[in-house]
Amino acid sequence: MAKTATEIPITQGAGVNVSNFVLSNGRRRQTVILADADDAGEALLAELPAHDSVDRGSPLKIGGRATGNPFTAVADGDRVDAWFSNQGQQLTVNTIEPSVVYDGGRRTIGAQVFNVTAATTPLIAAVAGLRCKILSVHIACTNFSTVGQATLTAGGFPLAAVQIGALGNYALPTTGLALASTGVNQDLTWQWSGGAGNFAVSMTWYMTP
Repeated sequence: MAKTATEIPITQGAGVNVSNFVLSNGRRRQTVILADADDAGEALLAELPAHDSVDRGSPLKIGGRATGNPFTAVADGDRVDAWFSNQGQQLTVNTIEPSVVYDGGRRTIGAQVFNVTAATTPLIAAVAGLRCKILSVHIACTNFSTVGQATLTAGGFPLAAVQIGALGNYALPTTGLALASTGVNQDLTWQWSGGAGNFAVSMTWYMTP
């Protein structure tokens, strides 16, 4: 019959209740008795994943490693050690990533030129559960018959607009912040109020919840 918790002494050494801690490849591991050792119960080997090993087990993860150099990048889904200085300060890599932005997580910035001829044209398709945040817009006009206004809309609501009165290049200024944002699961759409023409719409944006 298996022992109850109150019958198991708290020991850390030779004994039938709690096994020795042993070192395996520089990592601690512990054998946990699942049943009464006298009844030849099976043992479960619980080994902590090492840095760069596949993560598993409960979410509690405490501690880190001290080193003067950043760790080599690991694969997605692997466990990593927290990085600390030799004085115990948590460290970060001061690397500028122009292609990403942090908004509720690491978001990849999209960049594309859309060739537009129709008066109403979807530019960025809706993504379920996400909204589109526009960082910059540049419009190159190559031909149109009458002047008008180019507008970016989402769900029929105008987000940003520029008046185009002649052939040339037009830009909505980039401020370092999002110029506009669609609602969740809404297309970003181009609308042109003037006569038929040709436009090259350069955009940068990212998707975020």
